[in-house]
Amino acid sequence: MHTADSLDQAFARTKVQLRLWPQAFAQADWRALAHPAYRAYLENYHFATECTARAGWLALDSDRIWMQAFRPRDQAAQGTLVHLHGYYDHGASYPFLQRWCLAQQLIYCTVDLPGHGLSSGPRAAIDDFQRYQQLLNQVLDQLRRERWPRPWLLSGFSTGGAIALEHAMQQLQFDQLVLLAPLVRPIGWTAIRRWRPLLNLVVRSVPRKHRDNSHDQAYLDFVREQDALQPRRLPLVWVKALGRWIRRIEKQPPCKARVIIIQGDADTTVDWSYNLSVLHRLLPNAKTHLLQGARHQLLNESSEWQTQLAAHLLHWLKYNQ
Repeated sequence: MHTADSLDQAFARTKVQLRLWPQAFAQADWRALAHPAYRAYLENYHFATECTARAGWLALDSDRIWMQAFRPRDQAAQGTLVHLHGYYDHGASYPFLQRWCLAQQLIYCTVDLPGHGLSSGPRAAIDDFQRYQQLLNQVLDQLRRERWPRPWLLSGFSTGGAIALEHAMQQLQFDQLVLLAPLVRPIGWTAIRRWRPLLNLVVRSVPRKHRDNSHDQAYLDFVREQDALQPRRLPLVWVKALGRWIRRIEKQPPCKARVIIIQGDADTTVDWSYNLSVLHRLLPNAKTHLLQGARHQLLNESSEWQTQLAAHLLHWLKYNQ
């Protein structure tokens, strides 16, 4: 069996080539997937390549943020979906959603959050969740300037769901929003709040603990042993920033945004029962779908739950049409 180190070395050349990618996203063209390193990267993550793609960098303060988008090759796009990934993940972590969007004639657009994937910054770290909002606002500016096809759809998974939630609480600028297993509090948050200040006296990060967050064993093995873009440690500065964000978001007044929430009831990553009570207060017009037996990684679950998820996403897509 390959180790994470050996696989990281095997993927190192591709990572270097992509991190030297010369273009800003704004200057990049839509084109067929001809660049060998980019095609190898997408194939490594099982993305559809029979499409037109665009990739490049956004500037977020001193960081370079990797942004990429995919659209149907032979059909006009009927809308745009921006997806925000979960903690430790990156923009190439969800081939199911990319393929679903292309099948629905949607542009699929995603960014690697600061410190994740191909983006720069300390690995998996953030000093303030407001930086995530700054990044989302930059993506929105790109959509506005170029008049990307509407409707504009926003989906957020886990930490990406927390970012999308805060955006909705401030002023939703997308036509529709779906939250997938959204983060408010992680499981065991009370204990985490106790040990973080003590640990912070002696260390800056702790080893990442992998959970069985999907029934798809091949996916779990890939993340643990083959995905060289997955961080291996949890920086305590991110936990501190999360705590500040939780205090801020839980004090917010309700908003009128119409939202779909999809959550698995076998999720052991986020405190989903508590989180839904918070979300239903903040988003009284939300419609919630609970997937019985589904774990946290809804977009990387076994086919049984992906079939249910696809049906709910299709209903969401038609929700305001």
